[in-house]
Amino acid sequence: MSELSRFACMETAFFPHGSKKNLFYDFLFESDYHKELAYILGMLPSTCAFFSVGNHLFARLSLVDREQEYDLFSLVHQLKDKGGI
Repeated sequence: MSELSRFACMETAFFPHGSKKNLFYDFLFESDYHKELAYILGMLPSTCAFFSVGNHLFARLSLVDREQEYDLFSLVHQLKDKGGI
């Protein structure tokens, strides 16, 4: 355990309603707009994680209810239609 910090990065997370009440989704976007996507998706009211590899952006997003889930999937479809992803 004393060597863990050499191989891993630990980040704290914030879940306003507790982590057990959140819905978690993982996305792998292919895009040239990583910073912009992370900025937009990072406005969700809880912790999100983003990792870039090449022209792919991994996003782990957490939502608090089905309404946010609907809004998220609507946003993803709009980004796809406009060529952002």
